[in-house]
Amino acid sequence: MRFFARWIGAVALLLSVTPLAAQRGKVDHVASLAHARAGFEFEQKKQYKYAIFEYDTAAKLDTTYPYPVERIGGMYQVLKNYPQAIAAYEHAIRLDSAFDVYSYYNLGLSFHVVQKYDSAVFALREFIRRMDPVDREDSAKMVDADWWIKFNLGCIVEMAKPKNTDDPIPLSDINSNYDDFGPSVTADGNTLYFTSRRPGTNAKQEIETGDFGDDLFVTHRDSTGHWMKPIPLPAPLNSVDDEGAACVTADGQTMFLSLCRRPDGMGDCDIYISHLIGETWTKPMPLGHPLNSPAFDGQPSVTADGLTMYFSSKRPGSIDGSEDIYVSYKNTDGSWTKPQNLGEPVNTRFNERSPFISADGKTLYFSSNGHPGFGNHDLFMTRKLEDGTWSVPVNLGRPINSYGDDAFLTIPASGDKIIYSSQRDNAAHAPLNLYEAKLPLEFRPGPVTLVAGTVYDIKTHVPVGAEVDVNDLKTNQLVAVYHANKVTGKFYITLGTGKMYGVTATAEGYAPYSDHYTVPDTISYREVTHDLPLTRLPGVFASNQETDTSGDWERNHPNGTDTTGEWKRHHPNGTDTTGDWKRHHPNSIDTTGDWKRHHPNGTDTTGYWKRHHPNGTDTTGYWKRHHPNGADTTGYWKRHHPNGTDTTGNWARNHPNIDTSGIELHNVFFDFNKATLKPESHSELDYWVTLLKKYPQLKIEIDGHTDSVGTAAYNAKLSLERARSVQQYFVEHGINSKRMVPKGFGATKPKDTNATEEGRQRNRRTEFRFIKT
Repeated sequence: MRFFARWIGAVALLLSVTPLAAQRGKVDHVASLAHARAGFEFEQKKQYKYAIFEYDTAAKLDTTYPYPVERIGGMYQVLKNYPQAIAAYEHAIRLDSAFDVYSYYNLGLSFHVVQKYDSAVFALREFIRRMDPVDREDSAKMVDADWWIKFNLGCIVEMAKPKNTDDPIPLSDINSNYDDFGPSVTADGNTLYFTSRRPGTNAKQEIETGDFGDDLFVTHRDSTGHWMKPIPLPAPLNSVDDEGAACVTADGQTMFLSLCRRPDGMGDCDIYISHLIGETWTKPMPLGHPLNSPAFDGQPSVTADGLTMYFSSKRPGSIDGSEDIYVSYKNTDGSWTKPQNLGEPVNTRFNERSPFISADGKTLYFSSNGHPGFGNHDLFMTRKLEDGTWSVPVNLGRPINSYGDDAFLTIPASGDKIIYSSQRDNAAHAPLNLYEAKLPLEFRPGPVTLVAGTVYDIKTHVPVGAEVDVNDLKTNQLVAVYHANKVTGKFYITLGTGKMYGVTATAEGYAPYSDHYTVPDTISYREVTHDLPLTRLPGVFASNQETDTSGDWERNHPNGTDTTGEWKRHHPNGTDTTGDWKRHHPNSIDTTGDWKRHHPNGTDTTGYWKRHHPNGTDTTGYWKRHHPNGADTTGYWKRHHPNGTDTTGNWARNHPNIDTSGIELHNVFFDFNKATLKPESHSELDYWVTLLKKYPQLKIEIDGHTDSVGTAAYNAKLSLERARSVQQYFVEHGINSKRMVPKGFGATKPKDTNATEEGRQRNRRTEFRFIKT
């Protein structure tokens, strides 16, 4: 909203009417002037409701006095009560059309907001016709008015277009009677963070606005797809100050947010970062210079790979001092480059704010009142072109945009819907609320593949908070770094089209695990579930880690410092605060249900006993997973049967004729019928080079395997040569050949059937085994 108050002119007007009031000598005129001055003082203090009261009193005391009526229009314009602003400006013009030519200008802006574009054009043209500029400000406003005329003519064109999607649906489970805005949804669309001015961490209600300040809230979808009751994020993320306009990265483990007027900040509002450690967000830390500046910096949005940030700023370099969208790139040391203004055609002389970069990294959405639209701020879309420039922004159209403020949007990785903030129903009084709408096809981002899963210890099945790297296997370039949750091990990664990716999980004390995905150019959005099992290094290496956040080493070493309580749990003479010892002793009070799980005659509230007893009620699907004649919707049974797809290797572990003790290298490729390593193999092998250099005493056996096609002698020879090729790669990268033992097993140790092409493909593999020293 652009309201141009002319404070100096207002003071001059107030002073100029003093002699007139004195000449009139009537008490009502003097009193009217006094109330007008009081209104002006409240206006200076931004106490607009009090100002309206004083101006209204002044207008009633002197019904011929246009100044207080004009200022009432100004106050309603500031408060976004545009119908009342229009009524006041029109009344002031009727009292004296020559009193203040700026009444026409502000009347035109107010008409624009309520979508009366023809009236807006008339008022603005009248402003230009009547204006006799006396300074640069007047001349600049004439240029602005001409721009606004063209803008409103563009809005008339937009309004003539038909609706392009279904009406937005208010998120009634989330919205409150206060402003709810700044949504940020996780890649899978199931967790939503947003800012609200409802009662939360802040208990003090603002007198002027009636709200409680900005706090961050979170909500999750339940099993029926409905949003659960939002809850405020606990300290240290929320505080008694304002926190808002947050952006959560694709993996859900990092948050960028806007904090204002903080002691450790640089200026008005700055961008901060917080990390999710398990289920707790860390204290927000400022990103500092050059990303932040003494001016307003906020409303960040980060690409799925975490390497590019878009945000809004009023720093020097912004067009005419307005809010513009800037971009900054992450350096290898974690710092950010000096932000660059996106410039035209994205930015205008007016405000561009709340950017959102989609999962494809190329489609940018934002809110603006500088491009033709329907109301105050509308939502727009632009795409990054091959030469690095941006396409001309396109209005998202009706009914997503309305005559009120439409801003702060987020889109899940699927790209088919938009969640955003809108002030739709009554721009005068309604708060910003959250809405969801189907995104028209022409405005959807490019398709991506969402890979979700869990990183876990292959033996204990305990989740591991690993780093998950994505590499372009063709170029051997790191594309992105994601993080699995430190408590649940869950991760989310997004993959763009047209590349062959390697996905590698690494964690302290574990060997790396890799797999690959090829995403064609023509594929649509899809979701893939794939877990990443990690193999712990041999004990002598695994026990010498610098930091053990899982407590696993300590659990197995009672003489070490045990901060997890695991050792005590199994030692009843120690202090047992966890109840683990009691779980295994039925004569004690068992509050966990563990003892009952193993005793079917007891009350089983967990379903564990039922899972293993098919005659009981099985609500978990566990029994069905192990019984192929039942409905298996999880694929679990197939995983344990070699004729199906076995991604866990569990079936093979229970069949002694199948050797699965090795670590399979899924991203090691050879030319057909040759032992020549393909370049796509380098990425995974480089992770092992790093591991072997970190642990100079670590030794490995390199096992080559083939399918059964061909003679046994030929397959044995080919598999050995391939193992030696891997060994040679390590030698060329500084690893002593004596630390590796290459072996070729031909087709003697299959992991799957050789009767199908899929099975033969799984049998052609390279595996590593640790050699005990």
